[in-house]
Amino acid sequence: MTDLSEYTQLIGEISSAYGLTGQLWVFPHTDYPERFLELKSVMVGDKLLQINSATLNKGRVIVKFKGIDHINDAEKLKGERVYIKSADKIELNEDEYFYEDLMAMDVVTESGEDLDKIINIIKTGANDVYETDIAMIPAVKEFVKSIDIVNKKMVVIDRKGLKKADL
Repeated sequence: MTDLSEYTQLIGEISSAYGLTGQLWVFPHTDYPERFLELKSVMVGDKLLQINSATLNKGRVIVKFKGIDHINDAEKLKGERVYIKSADKIELNEDEYFYEDLMAMDVVTESGEDLDKIINIIKTGANDVYETDIAMIPAVKEFVKSIDIVNKKMVVIDRKGLKKADL
């Protein structure tokens, strides 16, 4: 019996069905979408699904799961998140972070002004953008001064234009 509680590493989200035979578009939440090509199984919602095939296509992944053989079955998975075992996560380089480590992290300026917690991470192509209820922070060293994963705290520069009210 598989321990489903081990599947905590978010790697993607199903965006829609692809074709009529149960294939799915997956938007990757990883800088390494190639990992889908090597995976045998993933957790989708609360179900452990076996991967029959995966293909990279225009920044997304097309996945075919065993037992999902019709567009109607595929459509039921739209919006579900895709997880792998935390033990299977990729080793990161210095200054790289997993999304789940950054989500709900406190953000403050160098002078101590509270910019609230990260509620979303937006992929823009050039760089990610960390969103709080108050601010939009480009995920680049010029703006982000430090990230403390253990204490869930990010320090950013004091700069006009980071706050949503300034935009």
